[in-house]
Amino acid sequence: MNTLQEQIEDIAARVAKLERKGLNQGEFRLLFTFQERVAETAFLRSAEALVSAGDTSATGYTEALAYLTMIADFRDAGEIFLNDPAVAAALDFYVVWGILTQARRDEILTLATPV
Repeated sequence: MNTLQEQIEDIAARVAKLERKGLNQGEFRLLFTFQERVAETAFLRSAEALVSAGDTSATGYTEALAYLTMIADFRDAGEIFLNDPAVAAALDFYVVWGILTQARRDEILTLATPV
């Protein structure tokens, strides 16, 4: 049998989940199709390799660095809110980089937050 403290912590965790309005990392990632996630992963690997090479004059270096910074920001975020202008801007980059189409970007931003 759980102690009173464990029961209180369990109830607090359930209430916090009900109050949450943002997405966690996994929920956000699952808004993308498998093919989009594969494309994003390939872009990530390419960006990591380009930045690791250290040639700051290489074509695409600045974009790769911006992408890696953006990914780090998302990983550090406790929750992701689809109405956050930073999320829209990040998805704009995904369109420019060919990871998403404009239609998919717009669709993702209009999806309801999973419960």
